[in-house]
Amino acid sequence: MDLIRTPNNSENGQVRAIIKKHLEINPFTEIVANGRKIIWTLPNENAWWRARNLLTAEVETIAWLDAFEPADTLLDVGANMGLYSLYAAQGGNRVFAFEPESTNFALLNTNIFANQLSDKVTAWCVALSNKDGLDRFYLSKFLGSGSGHSFGECVTDNLQPRSAEHVQGAVGVRLDSLIKDQSISIPQHIKIDVDGFEHKVIEGGLKTLASPHLKSVLVEMNRRLPEHRDIFRLMKECGFHCSDNFMRLGEFREGHFSQVGNILFARSLEWAEEIARVGQARFESDSAAQEIKRHHETGQMTPLTGAFPEEKLHLSLPKLSELIVESVESQSDGILVKGWCRLPEHALQLSTILKADGKFKRSVSEPILTKGDDRSNSRYRFQILCQ
Repeated sequence: MDLIRTPNNSENGQVRAIIKKHLEINPFTEIVANGRKIIWTLPNENAWWRARNLLTAEVETIAWLDAFEPADTLLDVGANMGLYSLYAAQGGNRVFAFEPESTNFALLNTNIFANQLSDKVTAWCVALSNKDGLDRFYLSKFLGSGSGHSFGECVTDNLQPRSAEHVQGAVGVRLDSLIKDQSISIPQHIKIDVDGFEHKVIEGGLKTLASPHLKSVLVEMNRRLPEHRDIFRLMKECGFHCSDNFMRLGEFREGHFSQVGNILFARSLEWAEEIARVGQARFESDSAAQEIKRHHETGQMTPLTGAFPEEKLHLSLPKLSELIVESVESQSDGILVKGWCRLPEHALQLSTILKADGKFKRSVSEPILTKGDDRSNSRYRFQILCQ
């Protein structure tokens, strides 16, 4: 890469060299969490903290995600950069991620692309709320991986007036509208974390929440707010049970975040209690998780802990594979090669290579290509029969 010479930069070689080096750097970390490999872009240290504390910041959330069936679908409302979306997708789940903040939405898509999960995760630049339409989106900070933003009102997570560092436009939509328009189908699970406006998401999705197809909803709540306390009534009317043990595990008990935490509503109370039991056992055996919770409750800065000793850091995002061979299966009539490719010509190239190899006596078929049924699938599945 060479920078275009202009009258202002033609003479300053040092500045040009610094800019060129900067443009080549796009740092990311690579972690393996409970056997799930995640590539995570690093725009700043806050994003790095999120990745390194994936298993420790919210042990209850991870226990909940681990309890999903492989065929379950998750709606991640307030996805930020998509850490929990990626974790669920790498476990086999289909995910629809909603994030209206501009920088986070771009980073969310960067992470989906870097992990080659376009067939598993679809990101929507939409604010789920209790109304459909355009409105202003008030940013607490213009920062990738940042949070504490609000749609339609410039308020804190305690619903108190505040100033905004930046204001952008955003599209708001009710969950029930998305289901009615068949933009998405009713999921098995919903995660809601929108920094104070969780009650608006609930209000905009009451018909969906009443569906027996929906198994559970994880909501970050502030029980000091009357709007949030009313969520208990609404969810009970929709047929959900609330696990007190899960609430005690996920909630902070003092400080700014007193009575704030994740609360699980589930069709099966027994299922929710088992998740709470697993999460509590993990918390009690994880000193880093205990330290993070203590720091939140006392108002201290949470440390950049080393939760992943085998973490790999890189200065630029990896180049994606054009073709992935998933399996080579022996059959009665030959060998069947299966995999994914980004473009049809990539599978054709593999077929040509196999033909030229000379090891197959009869023939090597042209690739049989299948586009994914989901509209978001940007890859092709292929099969090549070698005889």
